[in-house]
Amino acid sequence: LFLGFLHAGHIGKGDPLPVFIGRLTSPALAEREDTPASLRGAAQELASTLPLTPGDRRLFDLILRESDRIDHIIHEFLDFTRETPLCPRPLPLAGLLGEIHLLLRQRASADAVMIEMECPRELRVQADYEQLKRVLLNLGINALESLPASGGRVVFRAWPTGHPPAGRPTPAFPAPLSGGGVVVECQDNGSGISPEHQARLFEPFFTTKTRGTGLGLALVKNVVVRHLGLVVSRSSPGQGTTFSLWFPP
Repeated sequence: LFLGFLHAGHIGKGDPLPVFIGRLTSPALAEREDTPASLRGAAQELASTLPLTPGDRRLFDLILRESDRIDHIIHEFLDFTRETPLCPRPLPLAGLLGEIHLLLRQRASADAVMIEMECPRELRVQADYEQLKRVLLNLGINALESLPASGGRVVFRAWPTGHPPAGRPTPAFPAPLSGGGVVVECQDNGSGISPEHQARLFEPFFTTKTRGTGLGLALVKNVVVRHLGLVVSRSSPGQGTTFSLWFPP
C-alpha cells in the first residue's frame, strides 16, 4: 500500500512524518469522525427508553466509555496530522480551565480523584481556543491515567510570566522568557515517568500504554510550538509529573 502511494506520487519523499501519515490515513478517518458520537447518542437514547437491569446499565456505560475513547483517538490523530490555521485571541484562562475541570471530572474513575484549578480570574492568554483546549485536555487525561486506582490529585496552575505562586519552582524552560506571557502547569502525583522515557515523551507514536496512540504529547508540543511557546516536563518515578507551558504575549 505504501509503495503504491509513493509510486502514484501521492506522498513526497520530503514530507514530514505528520504530513505523510495524514495523507495516507486522514481520508478514511475523516469519514468516520462522527461515528463515535452517533454511537453514543444512540446508546443514550436506548438507555432513556428501555427498562434496564443493573447488568444492562453496566453494558451501556461500557458503550459510552468506549465511544468516548474511540472519539478521543480519532480526533487526536486528525488533530496531529491536520495543519489547522491558528486563530489566536485573548482568552480568559480561568473560564477555559473551568471547562477542562468539568470534562476531566466526567472521566475520573474514582471519587477520590481531586482535580483543582488555580488561576487568577483576570488572567488572559493569547491562543487559539480549540487548540489550547485540546492541549490542556490531553495533559489532564494523561495525568488522570497516571493515578492509582485508589485516587490521587491533578492540579492546573496558571500565572503571569515572572510571578509564580508562592512556593512554586520556576520551570526550567530551555530559553529565557521574554517579557509578558503566561505560564500554565499541569501537575499530578501519579506514577511518574522513568528517566529513560522522559527524553522521548514528545516523540510521535512513543507510548508506554497498552492502549495509547503515542500522539497526545506530540500534539501538545506541536500546538505550543506553533504558538511560538515552550513546553518542558519534570518527573520522578512514584512521585508524579509536571508539564509546564509558556505562551508569549
